[in-house]
Amino acid sequence: MSTEQLRMDQIQADGMDEAEDGFYWKSHGRAAVIYLVEHSLVLPIDVEMPGVDHLDALIYGETKYLGKRYDLTRKVSHSIDPQDRLRIQQLLIAWLALKGIRHDIAEGS
Repeated sequence: MSTEQLRMDQIQADGMDEAEDGFYWKSHGRAAVIYLVEHSLVLPIDVEMPGVDHLDALIYGETKYLGKRYDLTRKVSHSIDPQDRLRIQQLLIAWLALKGIRHDIAEGS
C-alpha cells in the first residue's frame, strides 16, 4: 500500500471525509493531526506534543509541509501552489491564536 493511500485511510478513519469546511484537531496519543477541510479537499497537518513549557504544540505548519490536499471521493491528491500554501499558513496561525494554542510555526517560511 502506498504512503498516499495510507494517508487517505488515516483521513477517513478520523472522519474527515464527511467534515464541513474548517479546521479540526484529532489527537493520537502524543501526536495529533490538524485537518483543514476546504471544498471537500482535506489537508492534514502533523502535530507533536512538545517537551517544553513555552509551547503547546510542535506543528508542521511551514509552507514546505503544506504540500498536498486529498480528494477522498476521487482517491487522488492535489499539489498546493506556493501562494496558496502561504494563505493556508496564515489561516492556520489565526486559528491557533483563536484557540490559544502556542506553536512553533515560523510565519512566511
